Amino acid sequence: MNNFKDRSEPLVRQSDEYLARFDPAATFDALVRETGIAPGNCAEDHA
Repeated sequence: MNNFKDRSEPLVRQSDEYLARFDPAATFDALVRETGIAPGNCAEDHA
Protein backbone atom coordinates (compact mmCIF):
# COMPACT_ATOMS: atom_id res chain seq x y z
CA MET A 1 0.00 0.00 0.00
CA ASN A 2 1.37 3.39 -0.96
CA ASN A 3 0.95 5.99 1.79
CA PHE A 4 1.83 8.89 -0.51
CA LYS A 5 -0.79 10.98 -2.23
CA ASP A 6 -0.37 12.17 -5.80
CA ARG A 7 3.38 12.74 -6.10
CA SER A 8 2.80 15.97 -8.02
CA GLU A 9 1.60 17.59 -4.78
CA PRO A 10 4.27 19.27 -2.66
CA LEU A 11 5.06 17.29 0.48
CA VAL A 12 4.98 20.42 2.61
CA ARG A 13 1.96 22.65 2.24
CA GLN A 14 2.57 26.15 0.96
CA SER A 15 1.51 27.63 4.32
CA ASP A 16 4.10 25.44 6.08
CA GLU A 17 6.92 26.14 3.65
CA TYR A 18 8.48 29.06 5.54
CA LEU A 19 8.45 27.26 8.90
CA ALA A 20 9.62 23.96 7.46
CA ARG A 21 12.58 25.61 5.79
CA PHE A 22 13.97 26.95 9.06
CA ASP A 23 12.54 24.65 11.74
CA PRO A 24 13.50 20.95 11.69
CA ALA A 25 10.61 20.10 14.04
CA ALA A 26 8.16 21.75 11.63
CA THR A 27 9.68 19.77 8.76
CA PHE A 28 9.19 16.53 10.70
CA ASP A 29 5.64 17.48 11.73
CA ALA A 30 4.77 18.31 8.11
CA LEU A 31 6.14 14.97 6.91
CA VAL A 32 4.08 13.09 9.51
CA ARG A 33 0.96 15.12 8.71
CA GLU A 34 1.27 14.77 4.93
CA THR A 35 2.25 11.09 4.79
CA GLY A 36 0.48 9.73 7.87
CA ILE A 37 3.68 7.87 8.73
CA ALA A 38 4.68 8.37 12.34
CA PRO A 39 7.67 7.05 14.29
CA GLY A 40 7.06 3.43 15.25
CA ASN A 41 4.54 3.02 12.43
CA CYS A 42 6.90 1.21 10.05
CA ALA A 43 6.82 -2.45 9.09
CA GLU A 44 10.43 -2.88 10.20
CA ASP A 45 9.46 -1.89 13.73
CA HIS A 46 6.96 -4.75 13.92
CA ALA A 47 9.12 -7.51 12.45
